[in-house]
Amino acid sequence: MKMGITIEEIIENLTTIRNKLCSRKYETESTLTFDVAIDTMRKYQKIQEIYSDYLKYMNPDNLADRIGEVIEDGNDE
Repeated sequence: MKMGITIEEIIENLTTIRNKLCSRKYETESTLTFDVAIDTMRKYQKIQEIYSDYLKYMNPDNLADRIGEVIEDGNDE
């Protein structure tokens, strides 16, 4: 990233902030907000990885399917 901080560092920071501000005993809008933001960043990372593989191997086979799986199922692995 151009900001001088990686997405992984941002995820770690958000996780720390979430844990400090939000009680683990109760699921609130705040905890859900942090969870969705972190999940979205992980999806972005996975899509970046898929696209990078595409550029590296120039193999368009199943590119749309792989990205679609990340978006539809929330699969970030």
